[in-house]
Amino acid sequence: MNILRKIRSDSTVEICKVGNCGLIRLNRPEKYNAINHVMYQEVAHALDEVRDSAEYSIGCITGAGKFYSSGNDISNFEKVFDSTQENGINPMTEIILKQFVEAFINFDKPLIAAVNGPAIGVACTTLALCD
Repeated sequence: MNILRKIRSDSTVEICKVGNCGLIRLNRPEKYNAINHVMYQEVAHALDEVRDSAEYSIGCITGAGKFYSSGNDISNFEKVFDSTQENGINPMTEIILKQFVEAFINFDKPLIAAVNGPAIGVACTTLALCD
């Protein structure tokens, strides 16, 4: 498997090319691929990139290590909640989560989840958004 590129140089989401498949890999095995606010954005960007590229006819998402994903990174919650907002949620969080879900919904190529271990919480939710 050739790692094509990371979303950013310090990214924890990678896009690999395997034949005509764009493989998106969550790569935080030391945290069981727990998804933080940055990863939400990176997964959305990766899905958009694979969807928009003629290089790929199918997408696949998986996790590195023993877990597909352990769900939300609990240490991320301090960035998510904002006591100054009426509903207690940072407005950027709503935008990021909306983009994340829409990237799965708008993925118009077959999208396979290669579940390599536990899929907890929001990670389990993503499975229903795959083909």
